[in-house]
Amino acid sequence: RAEVSSNRKDATSRRKRSSAILTPRKIQLTRNTSVYASQTQLLVTQCENQTLKTQENADVLSLKEAEIAAITKEIEGKTNFYNPR
Repeated sequence: RAEVSSNRKDATSRRKRSSAILTPRKIQLTRNTSVYASQTQLLVTQCENQTLKTQENADVLSLKEAEIAAITKEIEGKTNFYNPR
C-alpha cells in the first residue's frame, strides 16, 4: 500500500512539474496563433483590395481599348477616300 501511495505521489508530482513547464509554452503558442490569425486576416483584406483595384484597372483598360477602336475606325473611314481597299 505504501508503494502504491508513493507511485501516486510521484505521478502527481510529475504532472505538476510537466504542467508548470508546458503551461507557459501553451500560452505562448496561443498568443502566436492569435498573431498569425490577425496577420493572415490582414493579408486577406489586402489581397481583396488589390483584386478590386485590378478589376477597376481592367475596366478602365477596356474603356480605353473601345475608345482606341472607335478612333481607329474613324481614321480608317477618313483615309479610305484616299486609299480604297
